[in-house]
Amino acid sequence: MVKKNDDIEVKPPYKIAIFSGKGGVGKSTVSAILAVAAGDSVLIDCDPQASLSHWGDLRESAPEVISLPPTRLKSKLPKLDNDYVIVDTPGALVSGTIDALKLMDLIVIVTPIDTFELAALNDTLNTAEVARKPIVIIVNRLHPQAKSSGALEVLSELDIPVCPTVIRERAIHRHLLMEGRTCMDKAPDGIAARELGLVWSWIQEQLSAHRS
Repeated sequence: MVKKNDDIEVKPPYKIAIFSGKGGVGKSTVSAILAVAAGDSVLIDCDPQASLSHWGDLRESAPEVISLPPTRLKSKLPKLDNDYVIVDTPGALVSGTIDALKLMDLIVIVTPIDTFELAALNDTLNTAEVARKPIVIIVNRLHPQAKSSGALEVLSELDIPVCPTVIRERAIHRHLLMEGRTCMDKAPDGIAARELGLVWSWIQEQLSAHRS
């Protein structure tokens, strides 16, 4: 299991990787929404599909979206002075992914809960643990009528922090991403935005736990 380096002081910008070893889990959507929720942030799109770069082109407000391969992340990070850097990693192990994870303060693994996704989760965890950075898990795309307790129980034996707020499958996320927006922009008081706001608050708590 990954070693938690609680003695290491973490200072801004706080670098957060949104990671999965498998594509199609909603990683880019989560990255965009969390970057908006973070406020003073920059979003780095390291995914070859470049969906977030397209989202950034459509967007008329912050955050800035920077597209670059994982191999260039090390040289770019020292030039950023935002409070938060959200990195959307590739959905597969391309060159430089592990080295990019080693630069992070927190690795956030995004996973749906079904047989195929859970089978891939072990490989994702094994990859993330190589970076020896704090790891947390967020459940994404849970069916609106499914009980969150059942999903969280599935992950309870992993000895890795799991966000108690799950992100449910909502059409608003897909539709707004294609418009360069998020639920935080369109309906900041709506249920989707409140859900993601709780997730972001929890991530901040995890970052705080690793600051001296």
